[in-house]
Amino acid sequence: MRKILAAGLIAYAVAGASLAWAQTPPAPAAGGGSAAASNAPTPEDIAALSDARLAALKAGLKLKADQEKSWTSFETTVRDLAKQRQDRFAQLVKDRQSAPKGQISSPGDVMRTRAKTMTQAAADLTRYADALDPLYKALDDEQKHRMLVLMTGLMPRR
Repeated sequence: MRKILAAGLIAYAVAGASLAWAQTPPAPAAGGGSAAASNAPTPEDIAALSDARLAALKAGLKLKADQEKSWTSFETTVRDLAKQRQDRFAQLVKDRQSAPKGQISSPGDVMRTRAKTMTQAAADLTRYADALDPLYKALDDEQKHRMLVLMTGLMPRR
């Protein structure tokens, strides 16, 4: 009887503690934001990751001297596009923060904003493709294969 009572009390204590723990709100971050917001990547984090990806791609391709010119143009374009994207995202965040609470955008405004975003994405993708083509054409077959693997993580079909 004592064992059953002790097991019941332990189970009750564990269940009660877990419920209390689940109800505890997250501690605010040092900057006054929520704990989840403090885990969000900063612009510096995103730039560092972009730099690392470009460096890894370049190292993986093992470019020859005559391919460096194409790489420089490609890298400059990728960095410009990343900066523009970051600026657009910062503006979007700023616009959302300055909008009055509870204000609902009209469906037409939402569609116009979406169309503008898609138009910009199409232009950026075209610019990216235009920068990628000369580099890709300058690579040998092994480098082309490696580029596809490094950029997409997928093995091209042979």
